Amino acid sequence: MTVFYTLYLLLLALACSANAGPNARVEIGIATLSPPCGLGTGDRVEFLVGARQMEGVRQIKFDFSWTPSAAIDSAKGSTAEATEAKAFIAPGPPQIEGDIASYGMAVFAGDGLFGEGLLAKLSLQLGNAIDANTPLAIYLDAVSLGPSFAERDTILPIEAVILANYCDAQNQPLARGFYLDTSRHNSPYSPAGQETAVDASAGEINLVARLLENSAFAAGQEITWQIENSGPGALYAFLQTGEIVPIAPGERGEVQSQSDRRGSAHLLLDASADNGQATTVAINACAEGTNPTLCAQQDLVWEKAVTAVVERDGNALPDSDRLLANYPNPFNAGTTIPIAIAAPHEIAQLAIVNLVGQRVATIFSGPLAPGQYQLHWDGRDQHGRPVASGVYFYQLQLGAQQQLRRMLLLR
Repeated sequence: MTVFYTLYLLLLALACSANAGPNARVEIGIATLSPPCGLGTGDRVEFLVGARQMEGVRQIKFDFSWTPSAAIDSAKGSTAEATEAKAFIAPGPPQIEGDIASYGMAVFAGDGLFGEGLLAKLSLQLGNAIDANTPLAIYLDAVSLGPSFAERDTILPIEAVILANYCDAQNQPLARGFYLDTSRHNSPYSPAGQETAVDASAGEINLVARLLENSAFAAGQEITWQIENSGPGALYAFLQTGEIVPIAPGERGEVQSQSDRRGSAHLLLDASADNGQATTVAINACAEGTNPTLCAQQDLVWEKAVTAVVERDGNALPDSDRLLANYPNPFNAGTTIPIAIAAPHEIAQLAIVNLVGQRVATIFSGPLAPGQYQLHWDGRDQHGRPVASGVYFYQLQLGAQQQLRRMLLLR
């Protein structure tokens, strides 16, 4: 079917199956049906997903996500040309959990899909947090497909499915741009001794720089970070190589990093101080080799916290126990997991488990009083080893009560 070659942006892909099957080399393509600019609350972002080099595909599952996290209010999905012709059935609409969604379909008779074809049409309705000036990125994180549920190969497309509202004053898509985002601008200090390691301590702040070129985020882009620490806190920069760079109060440091396969260059910072004075840090990130040089700036503030993990909202207490959406998600260097506790619990536990239910790490174990909590995971297992890219679950156990949510780690 020539439409796949002529209308689709073909995305380089990796198969992440433990034992690669006949669909490990499938290539995934997308076609955007909605306008690239001027989208706001209530509008829909629509796109088609296609594939080629398929071998007997009868089970398909799509995982996708978006930034900002509150962008999508609801989602619809349907079969497309190839799956409709083979009478594939989708049991329901895409299932949304925070800023991640999944959608599946299957056929239970016939020989399945071979070669190339259009698999699904997806439609995402924008929520109240989005207006025409809000840049929106929607990622097709993974496509799992194969002859049966147990024999699916998982493909990880590299680039964003859709970049919407990355536009100029004339409402035209930008050809180039540079963006610097952070998980938060204000943070409590990490406890003394915890600021020198990536250990999910309270003060860790993740920064993400992205270079936009030709309507996609550039992978393999060198980013230079200039970091000015005004003091009095000690600041530490954690590089993707594992190196830790200290930046003393009143000093300026410079480090480099490289954007990953999704075009995101990460820098993790942490700080601690012996007194109650706030530390302000000025960040200047630049994309090397661009002409003219593209840069972006952010100011970050660390201040004394009530405790290492609890951030209370005055006297207001939650009305129910809730496990909330982690951020950022997907993530690379680390992620924050908020929880709301309405009643005291003598035994509480937050654990990370993998797709087959094995415990990867225990983030917290102990009593919890009522309040709002921010817990952090650095993507390492209980032995301190970085875990592989993929889907993980974070599980909150409060006595006999259990809550579970999903997140995506992308190295």
